[in-house]
Amino acid sequence: MIRLVFYGKLWFSGQPDKVLTPHNTKYIIIAMSDSRNTLIQPPSNPRFMFDFHNHLQDPRLRPHLTSVITAALAAGVHGCCCSSTSPADWPDVAHITSLHPRFTIIPAFGIHPWYLAPLPTDWPEHLEALLVTHPHAAVGESGLCGVNRLHPPDLQLTILRQQLTIAARYQRPVILHGARAWGHLLAAVKPFAHRIPALIAHSFGGSADILRQWLQLGGFVSFSG
Repeated sequence: MIRLVFYGKLWFSGQPDKVLTPHNTKYIIIAMSDSRNTLIQPPSNPRFMFDFHNHLQDPRLRPHLTSVITAALAAGVHGCCCSSTSPADWPDVAHITSLHPRFTIIPAFGIHPWYLAPLPTDWPEHLEALLVTHPHAAVGESGLCGVNRLHPPDLQLTILRQQLTIAARYQRPVILHGARAWGHLLAAVKPFAHRIPALIAHSFGGSADILRQWLQLGGFVSFSG
C-alpha cells in the first residue's frame, strides 16, 4: 500500500498557516499548497500521517476494521477522513467515527456521481441534519465523473450544485471527484469558491492549466500513488 501525504495550509483551523496535528484540531485535511499557492515541502521526519481520503465503510472492510486501524496506527497514521458515497452508507460512516479512541476519523457525507439514483427525495434535509449532528464533518465525496456514465451530466451537475449549496450554508469543506471531468468540475465550483472553506480535488488528474486555475481559486489537490 502506498501512502502519500501532502503538507500545507490546513482548512478550518482558524489559523491558516499554523501546522496542526490530529491531537489539537478536529479539522485536518492536508493539501499541496498554502494560501499563496506556494508548494509546501513535507518535513523530512513527519510526526504523524493523516489519510485524507478513504472508504472505511466499504462492506469488504467491515470484518477487518479493527485490524486495519491497528495497522494504521502502527505505521504512524493517526487518523483519516472517511468519505461516504450515497445516503445508503451515511449511517455506516457516522457509526465508525468513534470506533477507536486513539484514531481520529473525520466523516464526510455526500453523494458520489456514480450513485445518483435512486435517491430519497429528502436527501438534502438528511444531509443537513448530519452536518448539524457532526459539526466537524465535511461534505463528500461528491463531484462529476466522465468515466462512469451511468448518470447523465445534467443530473450529476444538479446534485453537485445542491451539495455545494449545503456546504456553503454550513461552511464545510467539500471533497470532490472529477475523473475525466476536471474542466467541467472547475466551472461548476467557481461560483462557490469563496463561499466554501475548502475545495479538495481527490485524486487529481487534470491538465497543468486546470491545476493552475484550481490553485488560483484557493483549492487543494491530492494525487494517487
